[in-house]
Amino acid sequence: MKKKITFWSLYEKFRTKVIKHFVITTPYIICQNILISIASKIFESKISDENFNYANLFPDSLQVFFGNLGKVSFFLLGFTLVSLFALLFYFSYLKEEELIVRGDHYTRNLLLEKFRRLPFEEKQSKKDELRVLVESDSANIGWY
Repeated sequence: MKKKITFWSLYEKFRTKVIKHFVITTPYIICQNILISIASKIFESKISDENFNYANLFPDSLQVFFGNLGKVSFFLLGFTLVSLFALLFYFSYLKEEELIVRGDHYTRNLLLEKFRRLPFEEKQSKKDELRVLVESDSANIGWY
């Protein structure tokens, strides 16, 4: 029972987790781009007029959805957007770390399984490789 570890074999093993991560990361990136666009337009524009339309700070494609946006509405919408961004960032990072840990354990267990099936002489010759695996595993446990 030889298993070759490739990107696609890992994808097949963790397909649902990869899809969940993708579903969370896509709105996170969209939200990040909107916030960066708003921040850059805030630094570019001069907001000195009381009747300033804050919808102009949003990306051009989103300005039609907001019409004439006041200061309080812009603040509430911005706070909601930043809160959504923070939640998406947290869950995206959480899913990413879970994928890293599970993939790491999966590949390490496959390699250890392969090592266990070797004859004694080959185990002795490859004991340094096993030592590196054990050290990296203990380092990962300390890291996470």
